Amino acid sequence: MTLDETQATALIDRIFGADRARDLPAFLALLAPDVVLRIGGQPELHGTAAVGAAIGGLFGMVAGIEHSLVESWRGPSSLAWQASVTFTLPKGDSVTLPYANVARFAPDGLIAEYRIHADFGPLMAALA
Repeated sequence: MTLDETQATALIDRIFGADRARDLPAFLALLAPDVVLRIGGQPELHGTAAVGAAIGGLFGMVAGIEHSLVESWRGPSSLAWQASVTFTLPKGDSVTLPYANVARFAPDGLIAEYRIHADFGPLMAALA
């Protein structure tokens, strides 16, 4: 599956919207059942149950999530984007992290492989 520019923008907007709402079902609906997710240098997560546990845990630790897109690139069956994400913490302060993501698609258009390249150390330190 190759996305055109409009489809790519719409997908990124759906991911950002699910994160902003901390809507785990909306996020998981974008993923293939056998998705492989890797966040930074952490071990790969396989399947929507494992991904849901990890992302749901993140959603539960923060009071808000807001993304700011820098740029995106499309390839055959893939999409990459550079952005920053600001996490609002339960006490009201915030942490902003730069990141880059790569998504590869299954033939049905769902995300089959999702790579989140970010250093979550500052967020984890702020939450401690």
